[in-house]
Amino acid sequence: MQAKISSWIEHWKLSAICLTGVLTLLMTLNVRGAAPRVPSETVPALTVRDLRCEYVSNPLGVDVAAPRLFWKLESSTRNEGQTAYEILASSTAGALAKDMGDLWDTGKVASDETIQISYQGKPLKSSQQVFWKVRVWDKDGAVSAWSPQAKWTMGLLDRADWHAQWIAAEKASETLRLRREFTVKPGLKRALAYVSGLGYYELSVNGRKAGDDLLSPGWTKYDKTCLYDSHDLTPLLKEGRNAVGLLLGNGMYNVEGKRYTKFKGSFGPLKAILQLRLEYADGTTEMIGTDEKWRTSPGPITFSDVYGGEDYDARLDQAGWNQPGFDDAKWQPARLAPGPGGKLKGLSAAAPPIRAFEVLKPVSVKHLSPSVTVYDLGQNAALIPRITVEGTAGSVLRILPAELLNPDGSANRRSAEPNLAPSYWQYTLAGGGREMWFPKFFYHGARYLQVECSAPQGDKLPVVESLEGVVIHSSSPPAGMFESSNELFDRIYKLVRWAQVNNMVSVLTDCPHRERLGWLEQYHLNGPSLRYDFNLGRLFTKGMSDMADSQLADGLVPDIAPEYTIF
Repeated sequence: MQAKISSWIEHWKLSAICLTGVLTLLMTLNVRGAAPRVPSETVPALTVRDLRCEYVSNPLGVDVAAPRLFWKLESSTRNEGQTAYEILASSTAGALAKDMGDLWDTGKVASDETIQISYQGKPLKSSQQVFWKVRVWDKDGAVSAWSPQAKWTMGLLDRADWHAQWIAAEKASETLRLRREFTVKPGLKRALAYVSGLGYYELSVNGRKAGDDLLSPGWTKYDKTCLYDSHDLTPLLKEGRNAVGLLLGNGMYNVEGKRYTKFKGSFGPLKAILQLRLEYADGTTEMIGTDEKWRTSPGPITFSDVYGGEDYDARLDQAGWNQPGFDDAKWQPARLAPGPGGKLKGLSAAAPPIRAFEVLKPVSVKHLSPSVTVYDLGQNAALIPRITVEGTAGSVLRILPAELLNPDGSANRRSAEPNLAPSYWQYTLAGGGREMWFPKFFYHGARYLQVECSAPQGDKLPVVESLEGVVIHSSSPPAGMFESSNELFDRIYKLVRWAQVNNMVSVLTDCPHRERLGWLEQYHLNGPSLRYDFNLGRLFTKGMSDMADSQLADGLVPDIAPEYTIF
């Protein structure tokens, strides 16, 4: 408390100094003949900013009929507040610029509410764009300027709006690549893709990854809910031939074991559903969905397990597989399959995407032998390694994550794997030059990465040119921070914040290395602390949906949601 009070005192000292300087400048301007300030009663004291729909700025994939709207207020006046608001929603940006609310015009509504305002305008359709803005009245009745325009894009509101079918691999154990070529006519106006790939997917268009999300979509109880993501692919497409590719991994959808695992269970073979909507300037629309015309092939990911790790054999990569003109004659037609049973849901049930936020570079490197090296990243974090390596074809790099070291400096895996079963990333080189690898579907909590190299008999060991840890977690926006004049308090806060982000993925997990399950005490015991640091509206909404999906017929909500196994 002493540290906090001291921090406040310093803060207000600085504020007073700044305020004094500003006042002095204003007085100087008036003395020099600057225009006098307009009387305050004629100037609105509030401005409106940060418009959001369903907690998100300009979201795609809004799949509820009455989306909830939010905004924030700013004022330079103390004790100011909103007494009324007006919302305009339009079908085009041009109409909104002319103050035409052809979808919804609330008129002046006497209310101080700025959150959870349900849309009550004309019925909305799948894939429809809505442009909106807000103005408010302050405590004295002065009206603000209109906020900047914002927008949202609807997802698919009903299963009948899906012009696509689930396609699958033959076996639950396979990793899978899927591809399809198509033609874009002249005058493309907008291209939207709705996609669910289970367990994980990565979407690419003409050889480029779509977006920067990782480990998509989020974990769910797949027989109740299957999440789909919405992507605006307009910038990635071109007139003429185009290609779309999907790479699938197992995730929580299919947990096989073979290495370290917390439980075993499967919702079936890897599968995906994708719908591409092409809108043209002449008003026509074209739909391209997953069906038997898609082609499939095993990918270079030879092992994928949410607990056991990920193996990648670069010799099996097929250059250009997700670009137009690739020869897929040896690929197999996709197999139509039933979905896993869950209802397809978009933004309404999804957590914020998982993304990369920080790169940890080694603070020390220790060579235990010619073939074994331990990299200390200086911070325990939920991460995915990124490596650059050179060596002969068939050489192998195995990367073991660890939080601790043994006395000899080697990786100590006991905190992650009490039974000593292995968990690791493994890369097999294609040979022929420098190779870079960033795994797709496996993350782990670690500070130390132990790299074990091997090569075919008679060949030199591969050389690791660089290794770094990419920190990944939920993109839930920061909401607060703590800083004091007490170094110990600040270190404790830093420790707590790392623990928080390391367990924020598509659920709140109990640990990022061993269980990774959604134990519900994270929401109610740790929840108040978490909400001081992050805006968790969407992540908590996702958690409530997981609880509803896992609730038993007798009303019991299990300790874990989604509940994949009973302990």
